[in-house]
Amino acid sequence: MKTDVVPRILDAMRQAADPSAVTRSFCERIFLLHDHVRVLSVGKAGVTMMQAGLDVFDDRVSAGLAIAPEEQCVIHSPDARVRYAPSDHPLPTERSVAAAEAMLSFVGDGDEPLVVLLSGGGSAMVTNPADGVSIDDLRSVADGLMRAGATIDELNCVRKHLDLAKGGHVGVATNGRPVMVGVISDVLGDRLDVISSGPFVGDASVFADARRVLDRWGVRVAAVDGVIGRGREGAVEETPKPGDLRLSGIRHEVLASNTIVAKAAALEIERGITPVEVHAAQAGQAAEWGGMVAERLKTGVGAIVLGGEPVVSGVPRNSGGGPMQEAVLAAGHALHDTPGWLVIGYATDGVDGPTGAAGAVLTPESVPDAQRCEAALRSHNSFPVLADAGAILKGGPTGTNLNDVLIGIRWRA
Repeated sequence: MKTDVVPRILDAMRQAADPSAVTRSFCERIFLLHDHVRVLSVGKAGVTMMQAGLDVFDDRVSAGLAIAPEEQCVIHSPDARVRYAPSDHPLPTERSVAAAEAMLSFVGDGDEPLVVLLSGGGSAMVTNPADGVSIDDLRSVADGLMRAGATIDELNCVRKHLDLAKGGHVGVATNGRPVMVGVISDVLGDRLDVISSGPFVGDASVFADARRVLDRWGVRVAAVDGVIGRGREGAVEETPKPGDLRLSGIRHEVLASNTIVAKAAALEIERGITPVEVHAAQAGQAAEWGGMVAERLKTGVGAIVLGGEPVVSGVPRNSGGGPMQEAVLAAGHALHDTPGWLVIGYATDGVDGPTGAAGAVLTPESVPDAQRCEAALRSHNSFPVLADAGAILKGGPTGTNLNDVLIGIRWRA
Protein backbone atom coordinates (compact mmCIF):
# COMPACT_ATOMS: atom_id res chain seq x y z
CA MET A 1 0.00 0.00 0.00
CA LYS A 2 1.55 3.28 -1.17
CA THR A 3 0.27 6.78 -1.90
CA ASP A 4 -2.09 5.54 -4.63
CA VAL A 5 -4.47 4.58 -1.83
CA VAL A 6 -5.03 8.25 -0.89
CA PRO A 7 -7.80 8.96 -3.48
CA ARG A 8 -9.65 5.78 -2.44
CA ILE A 9 -9.53 6.67 1.26
CA LEU A 10 -10.68 10.23 0.57
CA ASP A 11 -13.51 8.99 -1.63
CA ALA A 12 -14.65 6.54 1.07
CA MET A 13 -14.77 9.36 3.63
CA ARG A 14 -16.62 11.71 1.28
CA GLN A 15 -19.26 9.09 0.53
CA ALA A 16 -19.71 8.35 4.24
CA ALA A 17 -20.15 12.06 4.95
CA ASP A 18 -22.81 12.57 2.24
CA PRO A 19 -25.94 13.71 4.11
CA SER A 20 -28.45 12.79 1.38
CA ALA A 21 -29.09 9.13 2.21
CA VAL A 22 -29.50 9.57 5.97
CA THR A 23 -31.76 12.59 5.44
CA ARG A 24 -34.01 10.64 3.09
CA SER A 25 -34.27 7.80 5.60
CA PHE A 26 -35.23 10.25 8.37
CA CYS A 27 -37.88 11.92 6.21
CA GLU A 28 -39.30 8.59 5.06
CA ARG A 29 -39.97 7.68 8.70
CA ILE A 30 -41.99 10.89 9.06
CA PHE A 31 -43.72 10.76 5.68
CA LEU A 32 -46.81 8.76 6.65
CA LEU A 33 -47.40 10.69 9.87
CA HIS A 34 -48.41 14.06 8.38
CA ASP A 35 -50.32 15.23 5.31
CA HIS A 36 -48.38 18.50 5.10
CA VAL A 37 -45.15 19.79 6.64
CA ARG A 38 -42.98 22.88 6.64
CA VAL A 39 -39.29 22.10 6.11
CA LEU A 40 -36.42 24.14 7.54
CA SER A 41 -32.85 23.23 6.63
CA VAL A 42 -29.89 25.01 8.23
CA GLY A 43 -26.12 24.58 7.98
CA LYS A 44 -23.30 23.59 5.66
CA ALA A 45 -25.48 20.79 4.30
CA GLY A 46 -28.55 23.03 4.14
CA VAL A 47 -29.26 22.70 0.41
CA THR A 48 -28.36 19.01 0.15
CA MET A 49 -30.60 18.10 3.09
CA MET A 50 -33.44 20.28 1.80
CA GLN A 51 -33.30 18.57 -1.59
CA ALA A 52 -33.42 15.15 0.08
CA GLY A 53 -36.44 16.28 2.10
CA LEU A 54 -38.22 17.56 -1.01
CA ASP A 55 -37.52 14.28 -2.81
CA VAL A 56 -39.33 12.39 -0.02
CA PHE A 57 -42.17 14.72 0.97
CA ASP A 58 -42.85 16.02 -2.55
CA ASP A 59 -46.23 17.77 -2.61
CA ARG A 60 -46.65 17.41 1.15
CA VAL A 61 -44.23 20.34 1.63
CA SER A 62 -46.28 23.49 2.09
CA ALA A 63 -43.24 25.76 2.52
CA GLY A 64 -39.49 25.50 2.95
CA LEU A 65 -36.52 27.60 4.01
CA ALA A 66 -32.90 26.57 3.41
CA ILE A 67 -30.07 28.53 5.05
CA ALA A 68 -26.71 27.48 3.62
CA PRO A 69 -23.42 28.75 2.18
CA GLU A 70 -23.84 30.91 -0.90
CA GLU A 71 -22.08 28.48 -3.23
CA GLN A 72 -24.78 25.90 -2.40
CA CYS A 73 -27.69 28.28 -2.73
CA VAL A 74 -26.79 29.35 -6.27
CA ILE A 75 -26.84 25.78 -7.60
CA HIS A 76 -30.00 24.48 -5.92
CA SER A 77 -32.83 22.86 -7.83
CA PRO A 78 -35.50 25.58 -8.20
CA ASP A 79 -38.70 25.06 -6.22
CA ALA A 80 -41.29 27.80 -5.81
CA ARG A 81 -42.14 26.62 -2.29
CA VAL A 82 -38.61 27.03 -0.95
CA ARG A 83 -36.67 30.17 -0.11
CA TYR A 84 -32.89 29.81 -0.26
CA ALA A 85 -31.08 32.20 2.09
CA PRO A 86 -27.28 32.39 1.67
CA SER A 87 -25.24 32.95 4.80
CA ASP A 88 -21.65 32.88 6.02
CA HIS A 89 -19.19 30.84 8.08
CA PRO A 90 -17.07 30.62 10.27
CA LEU A 91 -17.82 34.16 11.48
CA PRO A 92 -21.31 35.71 11.37
CA THR A 93 -22.15 38.58 9.02
CA GLU A 94 -25.17 40.75 8.28
CA ARG A 95 -26.42 37.87 6.11
CA SER A 96 -26.42 35.73 9.25
CA VAL A 97 -28.71 38.26 10.91
CA ALA A 98 -31.04 38.26 7.90
CA ALA A 99 -31.05 34.46 7.96
CA ALA A 100 -32.03 34.44 11.63
CA GLU A 101 -34.89 36.84 10.97
CA ALA A 102 -36.10 34.60 8.15
CA MET A 103 -35.83 31.48 10.33
CA LEU A 104 -37.67 32.93 13.31
CA SER A 105 -40.44 34.17 11.04
CA PHE A 106 -40.64 30.80 9.27
CA VAL A 107 -40.96 28.67 12.41
CA GLY A 108 -43.67 30.94 13.76
CA ASP A 109 -45.81 30.93 10.61
CA GLY A 110 -48.53 28.42 9.79
CA ASP A 111 -49.72 25.53 11.92
CA GLU A 112 -48.30 22.50 10.07
CA PRO A 113 -45.74 20.25 11.76
CA LEU A 114 -42.17 21.43 11.28
CA VAL A 115 -39.37 19.23 9.94
CA VAL A 116 -35.93 20.66 10.74
CA LEU A 117 -32.78 19.42 8.99
CA LEU A 118 -29.79 20.67 10.96
CA SER A 119 -26.09 20.43 10.10
CA GLY A 120 -22.83 21.97 11.24
CA GLY A 121 -22.12 25.65 10.76
CA GLY A 122 -25.49 26.90 11.94
CA SER A 123 -24.00 28.86 14.84
CA ALA A 124 -22.36 31.33 12.47
CA MET A 125 -24.94 31.19 9.70
CA VAL A 126 -27.88 32.14 11.92
CA THR A 127 -27.31 35.04 14.31
CA ASN A 128 -29.76 37.24 16.21
CA PRO A 129 -27.70 39.47 18.54
CA ALA A 130 -29.17 40.04 21.99
CA ASP A 131 -29.90 43.58 23.14
CA GLY A 132 -26.67 45.37 23.88
CA VAL A 133 -24.39 43.53 21.45
CA SER A 134 -23.77 44.00 17.75
CA ILE A 135 -22.82 41.61 14.99
CA ASP A 136 -19.30 43.04 15.18
CA ASP A 137 -19.18 42.21 18.90
CA LEU A 138 -20.22 38.63 18.18
CA ARG A 139 -17.60 38.34 15.42
CA SER A 140 -14.89 39.62 17.76
CA VAL A 141 -15.80 37.17 20.51
CA ALA A 142 -16.03 34.18 18.17
CA ASP A 143 -12.78 35.05 16.41
CA GLY A 144 -10.97 35.60 19.72
CA LEU A 145 -12.15 32.31 21.22
CA MET A 146 -11.36 30.30 18.08
CA ARG A 147 -7.86 31.76 17.77
CA ALA A 148 -7.21 31.17 21.46
CA GLY A 149 -8.11 27.48 21.09
CA ALA A 150 -11.49 27.28 22.87
CA THR A 151 -13.48 24.11 22.30
CA ILE A 152 -16.75 24.18 20.39
CA ASP A 153 -18.60 23.52 23.65
CA GLU A 154 -17.02 26.61 25.20
CA LEU A 155 -17.54 28.78 22.13
CA ASN A 156 -21.20 27.85 21.83
CA CYS A 157 -21.80 28.33 25.55
CA VAL A 158 -20.83 31.97 25.08
CA ARG A 159 -22.79 32.30 21.84
CA LYS A 160 -25.99 31.00 23.45
CA HIS A 161 -25.91 33.83 25.99
CA LEU A 162 -25.43 36.57 23.40
CA ASP A 163 -27.74 35.39 20.62
CA LEU A 164 -31.50 34.86 20.50
CA ALA A 165 -31.28 32.31 17.66
CA LYS A 166 -29.54 29.77 19.91
CA GLY A 167 -29.94 27.90 23.17
CA GLY A 168 -33.58 26.86 22.76
CA HIS A 169 -34.90 30.28 21.69
CA VAL A 170 -35.93 29.09 18.21
CA GLY A 171 -37.72 26.11 19.76
CA VAL A 172 -39.77 28.47 21.89
CA ALA A 173 -40.71 30.41 18.74
CA THR A 174 -42.38 27.29 17.25
CA ASN A 175 -45.30 27.91 19.65
CA GLY A 176 -45.73 24.29 20.74
CA ARG A 177 -46.30 22.72 17.31
CA PRO A 178 -44.83 19.25 16.61
CA VAL A 179 -41.17 19.64 15.56
CA MET A 180 -38.96 16.80 14.29
CA VAL A 181 -35.26 17.64 14.05
CA GLY A 182 -32.82 15.47 12.07
CA VAL A 183 -29.21 16.30 12.93
CA ILE A 184 -25.89 15.85 11.12
CA SER A 185 -23.53 16.10 14.09
CA ASP A 186 -20.29 18.10 13.96
CA VAL A 187 -19.84 17.94 17.74
CA LEU A 188 -18.00 15.34 19.82
CA GLY A 189 -20.47 13.24 21.77
CA ASP A 190 -23.31 14.46 19.49
CA ARG A 191 -24.52 16.93 22.12
CA LEU A 192 -27.75 18.42 20.83
CA ASP A 193 -27.33 21.53 22.98
CA VAL A 194 -23.99 22.27 21.26
CA ILE A 195 -24.67 21.38 17.60
CA SER A 196 -25.41 24.74 15.90
CA SER A 197 -25.66 26.06 19.48
CA GLY A 198 -28.84 24.09 20.15
CA PRO A 199 -31.52 26.33 18.62
CA PHE A 200 -34.31 23.88 19.53
CA VAL A 201 -32.83 22.43 22.75
CA GLY A 202 -32.99 23.54 26.38
CA ASP A 203 -29.65 24.96 27.54
CA ALA A 204 -28.20 23.84 30.88
CA SER A 205 -25.42 26.47 30.88
CA VAL A 206 -25.81 29.87 32.55
CA PHE A 207 -24.28 33.33 32.21
CA ALA A 208 -21.68 32.47 34.85
CA ASP A 209 -20.44 29.61 32.65
CA ALA A 210 -20.04 31.99 29.72
CA ARG A 211 -18.08 34.36 31.96
CA ARG A 212 -15.71 31.55 32.96
CA VAL A 213 -15.04 30.67 29.32
CA LEU A 214 -14.20 34.28 28.43
CA ASP A 215 -11.95 34.58 31.48
CA ARG A 216 -10.16 31.31 30.74
CA TRP A 217 -9.20 32.40 27.24
CA GLY A 218 -8.66 36.08 28.00
CA VAL A 219 -11.23 37.36 25.51
CA ARG A 220 -12.54 40.83 26.27
CA VAL A 221 -15.20 42.77 24.35
CA ALA A 222 -16.76 45.62 26.34
CA ALA A 223 -20.35 45.21 25.14
CA VAL A 224 -20.22 41.46 25.66
CA ASP A 225 -18.83 41.86 29.17
CA GLY A 226 -21.74 44.17 29.91
CA VAL A 227 -24.42 41.72 28.75
CA ILE A 228 -22.80 38.79 30.54
CA GLY A 229 -22.50 40.85 33.71
CA ARG A 230 -26.15 41.91 33.63
CA GLY A 231 -27.14 38.32 32.97
CA ARG A 232 -25.26 37.10 36.04
CA GLU A 233 -27.11 39.71 38.07
CA GLY A 234 -30.47 38.50 36.77
CA ALA A 235 -31.17 41.62 34.71
CA VAL A 236 -31.07 39.63 31.43
CA GLU A 237 -33.28 36.56 31.02
CA GLU A 238 -31.52 33.19 30.93
CA THR A 239 -31.78 30.77 28.02
CA PRO A 240 -34.68 28.26 28.06
CA LYS A 241 -33.62 25.32 30.21
CA PRO A 242 -33.99 21.53 29.84
CA GLY A 243 -37.51 20.51 30.79
CA ASP A 244 -39.02 23.80 29.61
CA LEU A 245 -42.60 22.91 28.66
CA ARG A 246 -42.44 25.22 25.64
CA LEU A 247 -39.99 22.72 24.10
CA SER A 248 -41.95 19.59 24.95
CA GLY A 249 -43.21 18.97 21.40
CA ILE A 250 -39.71 18.89 19.89
CA ARG A 251 -37.97 15.61 19.07
CA HIS A 252 -34.37 15.15 17.85
CA GLU A 253 -32.60 12.32 16.01
CA VAL A 254 -28.87 12.21 15.22
CA LEU A 255 -28.51 10.99 11.63
CA ALA A 256 -24.71 10.91 11.17
CA SER A 257 -21.52 11.80 13.02
CA ASN A 258 -17.73 11.71 12.77
CA THR A 259 -17.61 8.04 13.76
CA ILE A 260 -19.06 6.84 10.45
CA VAL A 261 -16.41 8.74 8.49
CA ALA A 262 -13.55 7.38 10.59
CA LYS A 263 -14.88 3.83 10.21
CA ALA A 264 -15.24 4.27 6.42
CA ALA A 265 -11.58 5.26 6.20
CA ALA A 266 -10.59 2.25 8.30
CA LEU A 267 -12.53 -0.17 6.09
CA GLU A 268 -10.77 1.13 2.99
CA ILE A 269 -7.34 0.86 4.66
CA GLU A 270 -8.08 -2.72 5.75
CA ARG A 271 -8.21 -3.73 2.08
CA GLY A 272 -4.42 -3.49 2.05
CA ILE A 273 -3.08 -3.42 5.58
CA THR A 274 -3.90 -4.49 9.14
CA PRO A 275 -4.26 -3.95 12.01
CA VAL A 276 -6.17 -0.66 11.94
CA GLU A 277 -6.94 1.19 15.17
CA VAL A 278 -9.91 3.58 15.18
CA HIS A 279 -10.33 6.28 17.80
CA ALA A 280 -13.37 8.49 17.15
CA ALA A 281 -14.71 11.46 19.14
CA GLN A 282 -11.22 12.72 19.97
CA ALA A 283 -10.38 16.26 21.10
CA GLY A 284 -7.12 17.98 22.06
CA GLN A 285 -4.42 19.98 20.30
CA ALA A 286 -3.74 19.24 16.63
CA ALA A 287 0.00 18.81 17.20
CA GLU A 288 -0.75 16.26 19.92
CA TRP A 289 -2.84 14.29 17.41
CA GLY A 290 0.16 14.26 15.10
CA GLY A 291 2.38 13.03 17.91
CA MET A 292 -0.07 10.24 18.75
CA VAL A 293 -0.12 9.05 15.14
CA ALA A 294 3.68 9.16 14.94
CA GLU A 295 4.11 7.10 18.10
CA ARG A 296 1.76 4.44 16.74
CA LEU A 297 3.56 4.21 13.39
CA LYS A 298 6.97 3.95 15.03
CA THR A 299 5.88 0.68 16.65
CA GLY A 300 5.60 -1.10 13.29
CA VAL A 301 3.27 -2.09 10.46
CA GLY A 302 -0.39 -1.08 10.78
CA ALA A 303 -2.61 1.99 10.75
CA ILE A 304 -4.37 4.40 13.06
CA VAL A 305 -7.44 6.55 12.37
CA LEU A 306 -8.27 9.47 14.66
CA GLY A 307 -11.62 11.18 14.28
CA GLY A 308 -12.93 14.24 16.08
CA GLU A 309 -12.18 17.92 16.44
CA PRO A 310 -8.65 19.02 17.34
CA VAL A 311 -7.84 22.68 17.93
CA VAL A 312 -4.83 24.93 17.48
CA SER A 313 -4.29 27.38 20.35
CA GLY A 314 -2.67 30.80 20.19
CA VAL A 315 -2.80 31.33 16.42
CA PRO A 316 -1.31 34.69 15.31
CA ARG A 317 -3.49 36.65 12.91
CA ASN A 318 -0.94 36.47 10.10
CA SER A 319 -0.49 32.70 10.26
CA GLY A 320 -1.89 30.26 7.72
CA GLY A 321 -2.90 26.70 8.35
CA GLY A 322 -5.53 24.58 10.00
CA PRO A 323 -5.80 21.77 12.56
CA MET A 324 -5.36 18.97 10.01
CA GLN A 325 -2.40 20.64 8.35
CA GLU A 326 -0.71 21.19 11.71
CA ALA A 327 -1.42 17.60 12.80
CA VAL A 328 0.04 16.19 9.57
CA LEU A 329 3.13 18.39 9.83
CA ALA A 330 3.66 17.41 13.48
CA ALA A 331 3.38 13.72 12.60
CA GLY A 332 5.72 14.05 9.63
CA HIS A 333 8.30 15.91 11.70
CA ALA A 334 8.25 13.20 14.37
CA LEU A 335 8.57 10.47 11.71
CA HIS A 336 11.31 12.08 9.61
CA ASP A 337 13.78 9.21 10.22
CA THR A 338 11.17 6.41 10.02
CA PRO A 339 10.70 4.59 6.66
CA GLY A 340 7.54 3.43 4.89
CA TRP A 341 4.72 5.65 6.18
CA LEU A 342 1.85 7.85 4.99
CA VAL A 343 -0.10 10.48 6.98
CA ILE A 344 -3.39 12.00 5.76
CA GLY A 345 -5.32 14.79 7.45
CA TYR A 346 -8.79 15.63 6.11
CA ALA A 347 -11.43 18.17 7.16
CA THR A 348 -14.78 16.74 6.07
CA ASP A 349 -16.22 20.18 5.32
CA GLY A 350 -13.39 20.74 2.83
CA VAL A 351 -12.09 23.78 4.72
CA ASP A 352 -9.11 23.38 7.06
CA GLY A 353 -8.47 26.83 8.46
CA PRO A 354 -8.35 30.04 6.37
CA THR A 355 -6.22 28.51 3.63
CA GLY A 356 -8.40 27.03 0.90
CA ALA A 357 -7.06 23.58 1.81
CA ALA A 358 -8.98 20.52 2.97
CA GLY A 359 -5.95 19.09 4.76
CA ALA A 360 -2.61 17.57 3.78
CA VAL A 361 -0.74 14.36 2.92
CA LEU A 362 2.89 13.59 3.82
CA THR A 363 5.31 10.72 3.20
CA PRO A 364 9.00 10.28 4.09
CA GLU A 365 9.86 11.61 0.62
CA SER A 366 7.84 14.83 0.97
CA VAL A 367 8.29 15.76 4.63
CA PRO A 368 10.00 19.20 4.95
CA ASP A 369 13.37 19.53 6.68
CA ALA A 370 13.39 19.61 10.48
CA GLN A 371 14.11 23.33 10.86
CA ARG A 372 11.22 24.38 8.62
CA CYS A 373 8.85 21.97 10.40
CA GLU A 374 9.83 23.27 13.83
CA ALA A 375 9.48 26.92 12.81
CA ALA A 376 6.08 26.31 11.21
CA LEU A 377 4.79 24.40 14.23
CA ARG A 378 5.96 27.11 16.63
CA SER A 379 4.19 29.83 14.64
CA HIS A 380 1.16 27.69 13.68
CA ASN A 381 1.96 28.53 10.05
CA SER A 382 1.83 25.10 8.44
CA PHE A 383 0.27 25.94 5.07
CA PRO A 384 3.28 27.58 3.33
CA VAL A 385 5.62 24.74 4.31
CA LEU A 386 3.18 22.04 3.22
CA ALA A 387 2.39 23.89 0.00
CA ASP A 388 6.09 24.04 -0.87
CA ALA A 389 6.26 20.28 -0.26
CA GLY A 390 3.32 19.65 -2.61
CA ALA A 391 1.45 18.13 0.33
CA ILE A 392 -1.76 20.20 0.37
CA LEU A 393 -5.11 18.52 -0.27
CA LYS A 394 -7.21 20.80 -2.44
CA GLY A 395 -10.26 22.05 -0.60
CA GLY A 396 -13.52 23.85 -1.01
CA PRO A 397 -16.84 23.41 0.79
CA THR A 398 -18.21 19.87 0.58
CA GLY A 399 -21.70 20.72 1.78
CA THR A 400 -21.42 18.93 5.11
CA ASN A 401 -19.30 18.81 8.25
CA LEU A 402 -18.52 15.69 10.27
CA ASN A 403 -15.34 17.05 11.84
CA ASP A 404 -11.81 15.93 11.00
CA VAL A 405 -9.99 12.65 10.37
CA LEU A 406 -6.24 12.06 10.76
CA ILE A 407 -4.83 8.82 9.36
CA GLY A 408 -1.42 7.21 9.75
CA ILE A 409 -0.33 4.11 7.78
CA ARG A 410 2.91 2.17 8.02
CA TRP A 411 3.95 -0.67 5.73
CA ARG A 412 7.04 -2.85 5.66
CA ALA A 413 9.83 -0.80 4.07
